[in-house]
Amino acid sequence: MTKIDRHQEIKRECIRYYRREAPGYDKARFSCECNKLYDRMSKEIVYSYLKDCKYVLDAGTGTGRFAIYLAQRGLNVVAIDSSREMIEIARKKAEREGCQHRIQFIVADIENLPLRDRSVDGFCSIIVLIHLVCRDYALSELSRVLKSNGILVLDVPNKLLSRAYRPFLRLVGKTSFQDYHYSLGEIKKLLSANSVALAERRTFDKLPRLIVHLLLCILGLKFLGGVIERFEVFNFGGTSIIKGLKVANENPPDNPNIHP
Repeated sequence: MTKIDRHQEIKRECIRYYRREAPGYDKARFSCECNKLYDRMSKEIVYSYLKDCKYVLDAGTGTGRFAIYLAQRGLNVVAIDSSREMIEIARKKAEREGCQHRIQFIVADIENLPLRDRSVDGFCSIIVLIHLVCRDYALSELSRVLKSNGILVLDVPNKLLSRAYRPFLRLVGKTSFQDYHYSLGEIKKLLSANSVALAERRTFDKLPRLIVHLLLCILGLKFLGGVIERFEVFNFGGTSIIKGLKVANENPPDNPNIHP
């Protein structure tokens, strides 16, 4: 089997996995105190990078946690995911939060986006590329729809730490689909090949998640959440969220029109 064949097979497996996981996805991953903490921090970082954008894409929206957060803060969002079940859950959540008018939900493949060239001011794609064997297809497509000087936001888990933590995460049921790790250097090369320059990097996740889960969730020491969060202000740790800037000089259209 070629690498491309393997890539396509993994994508199909990933879609099936998240279709099955959709009904219990939020409860399994964001109901405990430790995950609430890191979920909130991730959202705040993503928003800080995209806050000056008007139209943004959430590529791999899942149950809509970033799309809804951004829409609540006044951004217009196109939220795509390959799982129809995830999109339906995200749509209902947006309706409950009263921000559905700012989000367009679409079932679509990240490697074949139904958006025009240079049609969004920015995009985020969090915990998505790590599921792909070949990331260059997705990054090329995301770059295509991004305007000149547009902003890209991606997560880059620490390759070595993520591999070390994974056996422990299985013990506490905090795993997702199989990961295909990549380094910051690898991502920088792919970004450069798609006319995107790394502009900023925010790093957090200083303590092993198993320890944070033990303190906050099992022992119930919720007061430590504030201590951990203040500690995360320092820019180092096991997970990075990066901001990239598209450097090509092109004239973009005014809005993210969907292909007819």
